Amino acid sequence: MEPKTQALEAILAPRPPTEKQLEKVPTATINDALALIRDPEGSKLPKGDIDRHQRILQLVEYLIQNRKVRLSSFIYECMMDAMADPQGSASGVHSLFWDMENEGIQPTETICKSALVALAVHPDYTLREQVISIMQEHWFSRDQCANEHILLGLLRDKQYELAYGKLFQMVESKVHVTLWVFDIFILVFGQQGFLDEMLQLFLRRKHAKGSDAAISNLLYFILDTCSQVFHYQGTVFAWNSAFRTGDLQAPDGVLENVLATAAKQGDVDLATEVYGIISSRRKVQIHHYEALAEAFMNDGNMASTLSIFNIMHRDGVPLSRGGTRGLVQLLLKDASLISELEAAVRATAKDSQVPPAIVAVLVEVVSHLRGSEAAMELYRDIDSLTGEPPDVFTMQNMIVNSRGTATTRTLLDSYKKRFHGNGDPPLRLEQVNNQMIAKCLELGELDMAMSYALQALDARRTEEYPWLRLLAQEAVAKEDTRVWEMMDKLEEAKNQDALEIVQRVIRLRSMKRKWDERQDTRSAIGR
Repeated sequence: MEPKTQALEAILAPRPPTEKQLEKVPTATINDALALIRDPEGSKLPKGDIDRHQRILQLVEYLIQNRKVRLSSFIYECMMDAMADPQGSASGVHSLFWDMENEGIQPTETICKSALVALAVHPDYTLREQVISIMQEHWFSRDQCANEHILLGLLRDKQYELAYGKLFQMVESKVHVTLWVFDIFILVFGQQGFLDEMLQLFLRRKHAKGSDAAISNLLYFILDTCSQVFHYQGTVFAWNSAFRTGDLQAPDGVLENVLATAAKQGDVDLATEVYGIISSRRKVQIHHYEALAEAFMNDGNMASTLSIFNIMHRDGVPLSRGGTRGLVQLLLKDASLISELEAAVRATAKDSQVPPAIVAVLVEVVSHLRGSEAAMELYRDIDSLTGEPPDVFTMQNMIVNSRGTATTRTLLDSYKKRFHGNGDPPLRLEQVNNQMIAKCLELGELDMAMSYALQALDARRTEEYPWLRLLAQEAVAKEDTRVWEMMDKLEEAKNQDALEIVQRVIRLRSMKRKWDERQDTRSAIGR
């Protein structure tokens, strides 16, 4: 092995050379070693990773201190390349330019381009503009590499809009952009949530010249990123590009997101396709059924929606109340679908029983929109349609939406027989609880109203209770001792405003009683 080659290998070994080793190496060989370390490709370096930043600093420091090498453009070029390492800094770039000015050394084109590379890693917008001005002042060329590092610097500096605009200026001007620059932009814009722009970048990349080795990874990234936030266009684009054909296989977690995205958009074809893949890999879960049903639901196909829920019911998969909220919202938004769903329910019930939750949805929506009287026929048919009596939620919905006293009385009596006295009533949303208490008070059902009220006070979901004054008045008038329990709960919750309402009712009742007693006394004396 030649002495020079042997010396280079010693300098460029993973372990830093000692000062004793460097003493035996000619200055020209050390300069050659610096040139090899600075090579961005690093293709001519010996095998083994080295810390480029620290090795450049070590060799430059040795040349200046031990060999008394004068400061030159070459020295500053080496140091500027060291700043492009993650261990470098924008302040280091600034210091080098300041030091060159003090030493009377003019910046070279290489120094400026290396500075742009460093500022792509350590963004500093002001300093980058100063470097560009220096290049313009000295008529230095800005080649493709320099322009790309300016773009990357803007990207690292979070100047996303400016970076995006400059990249497209280059593309429109037919300036070649390296594919890895597109890749970085796609990844950054995806991570930042600029998904429409990310797709535009990907389309531009597809038409750029170069190897498409990374295209599969980018499609995985786009599908994952877009489906996570239900970005429909991006999800469909990525899916149709490679996953629908089977060229790429999406992980289970990504499939879940794609299914959810298709469901929200009512894309029945995509939802059915993804559901089929999931079912071929593992056992289908409740949320898979619900997502498929949601797809048909948002497509406005009530018959197919009911079919999915029927399959769940038949397979023993419980259909939760929460799982039907999407259907409720859809029917409230588009009332024309109510009759279609009811027709599908009654047609299905001729051959098999319908999931109770679906009929409960119909009753809830009809009673909410048109009053419980309009839903009474469906309500009475629940048992024959589902094989089960109405549940507590359905009965409560009918009670709070009833518009006539007679209907309310009938429903309350039925509710009392089935549920009241059999434990605490289920806690509903504040609006429903408030309406239930109001209906109970309206018909003199103090005991039932008090049950709901005490439960609401325990829950502490709010500090305002629209029924509190009326309930306190009724309780005090009938000397219901549970009024003290109400006060205790309000005191525990430190709800002073509500507590004062009850206390005021009690004081007024006490004053009225004293007034009545006084009037009775005066009447007795007068007689």
